[in-house]
Amino acid sequence: EIDLSQDGKDWDSLTDSERHFVKHILAFFAASDGIVNENLAAQFATEVQSPEARAFYGFQMAMENIHSETYSLLIEQYIRDPAERDGVFNAIETMPAVREKAMWAI
Repeated sequence: EIDLSQDGKDWDSLTDSERHFVKHILAFFAASDGIVNENLAAQFATEVQSPEARAFYGFQMAMENIHSETYSLLIEQYIRDPAERDGVFNAIETMPAVREKAMWAI
């Protein structure tokens, strides 16, 4: 578990520019982990026959799931406005820079 109880105070102390930066970083990573997992499952895990390599990909997918959950928790903690939070969670559709990076990764 990650203790986020003090984060609200720290978030409030950031400038608008700093919050904008953190929101976009979280939006990108929240969206990207799903792309990484999909790529691992669709490409590598099905192509590679080595049991050891497949086990590693399974472990990597589990780690990506943990990262994704953590980014979601941070977004929920920091972004209090529901409409803005939805925009961050749907960054591939709502943030052009995130969309461009995601399309490059796909």
